[in-house]
Amino acid sequence: MKLFEVTNPKMTPELIEYLTSLHLLHKTTISPSGKLIVDGDVTLLHTTTSIRFSFESVGGDFNCASTNITSLEHAPQTVGGGFFCNNTKITSLAGAPQSVGGDFNCALTDITSLEGAPQTVGGGFFCAITDITSLEGAPQTVGGSVNCTNTKITSLKGIHKTHRNWKIGGVLYLPPACADIVGLTLIEGIKHIRIGN
Repeated sequence: MKLFEVTNPKMTPELIEYLTSLHLLHKTTISPSGKLIVDGDVTLLHTTTSIRFSFESVGGDFNCASTNITSLEHAPQTVGGGFFCNNTKITSLAGAPQSVGGDFNCALTDITSLEGAPQTVGGGFFCAITDITSLEGAPQTVGGSVNCTNTKITSLKGIHKTHRNWKIGGVLYLPPACADIVGLTLIEGIKHIRIGN
């Protein structure tokens, strides 16, 4: 028996093999709930079709971009760095982390809603080139810009009621066809808006 297996008795041979393939074995511990805690970055292989094991938290970036995943099930709920699930086959943000220290990028996916998105994003929030039709579910606090260009959002009617406490540190980028944006002027946490290109 190897020393690592003695100090981490909950790790199965299958889990050890998985973590070794991602170069995470010596950066990972198991939480009391049996989920993975990684001290560093996680980058899934491009051939990945699912997040096979449950992550609790990741200290650095969690990158599952440009993979074949269809769901964010088992994704970490807390990410110290950025979370990248862009250019994947996901159709929902269910399972996404609720707190992200860096950027959150779900662009170029088949999502139709922002329900399940993190509520706090330290960097930018990118949901461009998706099929979302509203900003319902968008993070309440974003340290950088919010880019929702090339989406199906056509109206922001009532946005000042649903997002009254919205705080965006950068620019809010909207699709060119977006109407009823006057409510944005009533939200103190938005300073810069750009419509279209």
